[in-house]
Formats: sequence, structure tokens, C-alpha cells
Amino acid sequence: MVLQEKYQEYFSKFPLIFAQSTIDINANISRMVIDGLTYLKDYQDFGKEYATQLIKYTDEVFDGLSKIIYKDKKYTINKLIFKLYWCLEGLNNYYRYVDEGLLASVIEKSASQSEYTIREKVAQLLSNSDLKEKFPDVVKKLKSDENYYVKIC
Repeated sequence: MVLQEKYQEYFSKFPLIFAQSTIDINANISRMVIDGLTYLKDYQDFGKEYATQLIKYTDEVFDGLSKIIYKDKKYTINKLIFKLYWCLEGLNNYYRYVDEGLLASVIEKSASQSEYTIREKVAQLLSNSDLKEKFPDVVKKLKSDENYYVKIC
């Protein structure tokens, strides 16, 4: 067994820890974790658990955003948006492990967010050819987005 495969096998045992690290308060940690996880995307058990946890986090975000009232501090909103941003980034390599109905819900809700960085992450996710075909309405909507960076994704 090649040394790299040995490490991959070892790290594939910790999907929940990596899911928690994906939404770390430090964006550098989130980025490094997501970049490193590209090497584990072929481990099905890992992928299923990791993606399932990210979907749970997105559900928490949408639930939290639906309960936000005007008096809430901007920090609370930003924290939820940050969490959603990194979940979408993490799903970019692991969307194949998510039930299509759940994924559709996440994509549609995220594409409707006012925060352009979230719409940009959805557009990036939909740049995967198999997803582009499944969500033509969302792709069309994002191609005509007011934000330049969302359009070009």
C-alpha cells in the first residue's frame, strides 16, 4: 500500500470531525480541510457521512435564517452565512453522496439568498455538468444574476 493511500484510509474514518472543521470559525482551516478532502472523495462511507453532516448544517442555517428578526445583530446573520458558504464549498466535491431531493432543496434555497457569495457558491456547484443538467432553471436564474461573479460561474 502506498503511503498516501494509508493516510487516506486513516483519515477516512473521521467524517464528522472533518465536517466540523469545514465550518471552523477560521476560514483558513475551512479552506485547508476542504482542499485536503479532495483526496477522500472516493471513500463512499466517508463521503456519505460527511455530506449528510453538511446537509444537516445547511438545514440549521436555513432554520436560523428563517427565525432572524430585524433586531438580531449582523454578527448572527454573518455567522450563519459563513456556515452556509463553507457547507456549499464542501459539498462541491461530495454532492454525489446527497439525496437528490435534499440537494435540490439546498441549491434552490441557497440560490435565493440575498448574499451574493452564497449565490456564487451555488453557481460554482452548478458548474458541475451533471448538476447543470438537473437544475436548468436555477442555472438560468443565476446566469442573469445582478452580480458579475455569480454570472460568470
